[in-house]
Amino acid sequence: DNYFVDGTVEIVFLPYDVTGDGYVGIDDIVAVAEQFGTSPGHPYWNSIFDINNDDYVGIDDIITVAEHFGQPYT
Repeated sequence: DNYFVDGTVEIVFLPYDVTGDGYVGIDDIVAVAEQFGTSPGHPYWNSIFDINNDDYVGIDDIITVAEHFGQPYT
């Protein structure tokens, strides 16, 4: 419901940093690779790993994250 009472909210947008640590590293590549083959309806489906938004986590998603390896959040 997007209701927040107290504290600070930081919005970070680095679509290839699926782990949210502010850096595109090997952990991001591995996280996407672990979701390989999932799509909506699959028990492990999570759209955050579908980098190209085609409703399937495939090799193209893994490659796209790998192409951004080493990028920090700026």
